[in-house]
Amino acid sequence: MSERARAATGATDEAARLRCPVCSARFRGAAVCGRCAADLGDLHRTFAAAWRARRDGWRRLLRGDATAAAAAARRSLGLAVSPSARRLAWLADLLGALPAPGRASALQRVDDLLAEARALFDPANDPGYENILAIQRQLGSSAPLGSEREKTAQEQRLELDRILLGIEERCERDALEHVWRQLSPFERELAVERDPERFGRF
Repeated sequence: MSERARAATGATDEAARLRCPVCSARFRGAAVCGRCAADLGDLHRTFAAAWRARRDGWRRLLRGDATAAAAAARRSLGLAVSPSARRLAWLADLLGALPAPGRASALQRVDDLLAEARALFDPANDPGYENILAIQRQLGSSAPLGSEREKTAQEQRLELDRILLGIEERCERDALEHVWRQLSPFERELAVERDPERFGRF
């Protein structure tokens, strides 16, 4: 997705609660109001600019630059008030008040806990996982190439691959949940913003 498309999407999501200043129709991100044809281009561009400032602030915060993140949050809030920009401002102010070593240690603790949890919930610790790997190795050496038995063995290996993947995904979920329970609210905010794919579902 292009930069312009991402900004447009962010602006549309943020502005979904707003209404046309002329006729009060719900603002749907279009440049022209669907009811009264009022020009909403400036409104749309304002929300896109707020989204870009907010995104820039989160990136700077994750790099440990709380001062720049707070400035970006203020820019975003000056354009459009949003829960995400308020969260950014709160986190940036909190990080800015921490001693310098503490700024980098928050995300480092998340990484350390995740490494420990993945070792704890390593699929290799599951007896079933090791048994399936052993069966796979046996299937790989027991059937002559090109034979009917080899085709059956290949199908069995694919099914075993799916089972192994299921075990690996379960172990990853368990590890993430284990980490999540140990994080402070502040650390959870940072974890979600840095890695929404893993932590965004909590």
